Amino acid sequence: MDDIELAYGVTSRIGDLYKEGKLFSLATPGYALTQLRGLASVYCDLLFPDFDERTELATKIRMLDERRLLTSKEKRQLKVLQLNGNKGAHPEKYDFQAVGFAEQALESLYAARSLIEANYRSRGQEVPDYEVVDVTEDPLKDVCYRAMIDGDVDAIHQVGVYFKERADLLKRQDQFILQDGYGPASRSDIDKAMYWFKQGADARHPDCMYQYGSYKAKDTGMDESTRLKGEQLALHASELDHPDALVFIGDCNLHGSPGVAKDEAAALLYFEKAARHGHPEALSQLGAMYAVGRGCEINLTKAASYCQEAAELGYPQAQFNLFVLYSTGQGVPTDKQLALKWLIEAAAQGFPNATFSLGYEIWEGTLPDRNLAEAVDCFERSISFIEFRVRAARAYAQLTLRLEDNKAGWEKAASALQLCMETIATDGDPHDDEAACLELSRIAVGKLRKWLSQNWTAAVFDLNSLLVCGLFDRNAVPVRSKFKRLAELKLLIDALSQGDTTQRQRNMFRLLREVGVEGTDAIERLQHDSPIPARTGRGSREQGRNDPCWCGSGQKYKRCHGT
Repeated sequence: MDDIELAYGVTSRIGDLYKEGKLFSLATPGYALTQLRGLASVYCDLLFPDFDERTELATKIRMLDERRLLTSKEKRQLKVLQLNGNKGAHPEKYDFQAVGFAEQALESLYAARSLIEANYRSRGQEVPDYEVVDVTEDPLKDVCYRAMIDGDVDAIHQVGVYFKERADLLKRQDQFILQDGYGPASRSDIDKAMYWFKQGADARHPDCMYQYGSYKAKDTGMDESTRLKGEQLALHASELDHPDALVFIGDCNLHGSPGVAKDEAAALLYFEKAARHGHPEALSQLGAMYAVGRGCEINLTKAASYCQEAAELGYPQAQFNLFVLYSTGQGVPTDKQLALKWLIEAAAQGFPNATFSLGYEIWEGTLPDRNLAEAVDCFERSISFIEFRVRAARAYAQLTLRLEDNKAGWEKAASALQLCMETIATDGDPHDDEAACLELSRIAVGKLRKWLSQNWTAAVFDLNSLLVCGLFDRNAVPVRSKFKRLAELKLLIDALSQGDTTQRQRNMFRLLREVGVEGTDAIERLQHDSPIPARTGRGSREQGRNDPCWCGSGQKYKRCHGT
C-alpha cells in the first residue's frame, strides 16, 4: 500500500484531496497547499458531522478543541495545514518574505498523513503498513489535455493557476517591473496565466473571473475602459460570494477606484461577507476599521476580536495589530507579554513593521533572552523596506558602533548612515533623524579615517574602506548620491595603474587625500608639492622588484606594492 491508497482508505474525498495535493506539490506547490487545507476541513467534518457547510476551518478547529475532540497533535497538524494553505491561497500578502511553497508542501503532506493515520486509530484499526512513494506522473499533462481538448473549465483554471504561480516565483528575479507588477523574467508566464484565466472567465468560473478581472483592474498601464471591465469581472465574482473578490471590491470601496466611488460603509459590508469565509485579510481589515471608526462607529472590542481571529489564522498584519492593542490596552487588557508573543510571531514571518519594532523591543531590554546582535539583525533587515529605511539605518549604525568598535564596524555603520542621509535627501525627514545621523557619521567616519591614516600602508590595499570614506566630505557629512560619488572616485582608482612608479604613488596619495585620509608624511609632501622619493637605495633608478618597498613596510617591492 502506498500513501495515496492509505488516504483513500479514510474516505474518497480525503483520498482525492491528498492525491491532488501530492501530485501538484512539485509543479504548483501553492495550489497543492490549498488542496491540503481542504483536506483539513474535511477531516474536521469526520470528527463532527454537524458542521454547517459554510463553517470555516479556523472555527471548526476551535469548536473541536472546545469539545475535546482533538488531541494536541491533531490540533497542531490541522493548524499547519490551515496556515500553509492560507499562504498558498494569498501569496501576494507575503511578498515581504520568500515564501518556500515547496518546503511547505512537504510539511503539509506530512501533517496530512499524520491526520490520516490518526483517523485509522480513532476507528480502532491499526495503521496499515504503507510506503510514501515519489511523484512520478505529471498531473499537468492530463490537466492540459482536459483544458485544451475537452474545454474543462476546472482544468482551464488549474492551467492558469500553474502559470500564475510560476510567474509569481520568477518575478522575484525581475529588476524592472511594469505597471502590472511583473517584468521580463515573469512576462511569458503571467501572459499565459491571463490567457487561460480569460478562457475560464468567459465560462463564468468564479476564480478565473476574479484573477483576470483584478489583474486588469490593478494594471495602471491599461486604459481606463480596460480597468473598468476588470473591476466588473471581479464584481461579478464577488456576487458569486468569491472571498478574494469580496475583499478586492471592498478595497475598491474603501479607497475609491476608476469604477467605484469611495464608500467606507459599503467596504465594511464586503469585508464582513468575506470574513464569514474566514478570509484573513478581511478579518484584519475589519479589525483596523473598527479600531479607528472607518465606515462604522469605533468599537475597540470588535477590533480586537477581528484581529485575534486573523492573527490565529497566521495573518502577520493582524498579529502586529494585536501587539499594538495589547501594548496599549485598546479593546483588551494591557498585557505586555501577550503583546510580545504576537510581535514575535509577526516578525518570524518577516512582516516589516514587526521586524523593526522587535529590534527596538530587544534594544530596550523588554526581551531579556535576546541579545543586541539580534536587534542589529532586525534593523539590518528593516533597511530594505523604504518606510523604515532611515530609522532602521540610524539604529543599525548606532548599535553597530557600540558592538563592533573596530574597522569592520565603522565601515558598516558609515555605509548605513550614507544610505540614511541619501534617503532623507530624496524622501524627507518626517522623524527628525538627520541630526543624529550626522553625529553618528562624524563618529564612524572619524574613527575609520584615523585608523587608515595610522595604517596607510594597509589602506592602499583596502579599496572598500577608502570608498566608504569617500562617501563623506571632509567634515564627515554624507554625500547625497552614492552612485555619482563612486563614479568620481572610479577615475582616481583607474589612475592607480597609470604612469611610472612615482606617478602611481602620487595617484595613490591623491586618492587618500580625496577620501579624507590625511596625516601621513607622504601625504604632507604631496600637499606641499614635494617629490616623493623612490625608496630604492640605488640612486634614482626605477624601483627594483627585489628592493625594499617605497612604502616603508620592510617587505620587498615585489611582495608589497609591486604585486
